[in-house]
Amino acid sequence: MDKKIAFVTGASGFIGHWVVRELLKNDFEVIALFRNPEVQFPRIKTWLGSRGVNSPIRAVKGDLTQPDFALESDALEALSSITHIFHLGGSMRWNMSRGEARGVNLAPLSTLVTLAKNAVNFQRFVQFSGFMIRNFALREEIGLANCPRPAEYNWNQLYRRFGGYEASKFEFHFKLVNQLQMLKIPYTVIHPASVIGDSESGEVISEDLVSLADVLYRKKLPAIPGRRQDVMPLIPVDFLARFAVAITSSDETEGEEYVLLDPRSPDLLTFLEMLGKGLGVKVPRRRVPISWLMLLMKLGFGRWLPLPVEPLAFVTNYSFDTSNTERIASHLQLQWPCPESYIAHMALYLREQVVLSN
Repeated sequence: MDKKIAFVTGASGFIGHWVVRELLKNDFEVIALFRNPEVQFPRIKTWLGSRGVNSPIRAVKGDLTQPDFALESDALEALSSITHIFHLGGSMRWNMSRGEARGVNLAPLSTLVTLAKNAVNFQRFVQFSGFMIRNFALREEIGLANCPRPAEYNWNQLYRRFGGYEASKFEFHFKLVNQLQMLKIPYTVIHPASVIGDSESGEVISEDLVSLADVLYRKKLPAIPGRRQDVMPLIPVDFLARFAVAITSSDETEGEEYVLLDPRSPDLLTFLEMLGKGLGVKVPRRRVPISWLMLLMKLGFGRWLPLPVEPLAFVTNYSFDTSNTERIASHLQLQWPCPESYIAHMALYLREQVVLSN
């Protein structure tokens, strides 16, 4: 009964790597879903081994968009013994159509809930969502302040306003939580902010951050997006992984939702200045409204802009409530890393491993 077996979707991604690493360090057995295990599985094993983690993980081949993930019978049998689900899978791509986004990000819902329901010793479903879902001013505006019956909500209006990716995140979240509550399946939802590099090594593989560092380093950034009060909400990937695994050890976290956002996150200008300092360059002082850039992207001019616009969707001046996150992190003795330190480490990593190597 003390055996902990985690089923992880999205293990091949950046956050997924770190979550698997943390699970193995905490004596979990891991069953990871891969669409292409012949390629993806050796990569994660090599990555784990280079960080001193050699505990075995089991790879199963499957597709989140297919019924029962197109799993073989032996894989389905193995999943009947899982105690935890860590769902990170899905597609984070901007400008997806409604049909494409729902086909990728909504399709896994039924199978995930069924796996949790049928697992004999199931203990916790850990869902990785998005921090904008906890923007209650926005939820009030779009009629999602409370959503006890998500099947009755007009999701079409959300897709028209936000596009496929963002709207599908909202729809999946509310429908998943509703089903887990109805079936009395224990769960916890994590809402990460903009996930950046490891707080110690700075390792990061985000294409958006790499592109931004490249633009800064080559002095191609003509102006700083946004206003002075706009914050770049950050969370280092290693702290996110530690938090996600640690909460499963506490009954207090069952049924809770946590915004994983460093309360000391800097404003966007300060973040870019800190990043520029690590890259050895100065940033401009001129400003340009983010709304202008987002409009240009929606009109199809994004490819001609001198910086990646997509990450700017995370920039906000809304004050998120992180009190329960800070309280449980303290209870679990999780130490928040220092923003100045982890941004500097990430800048150094980008400079040495990415920008200067190109």
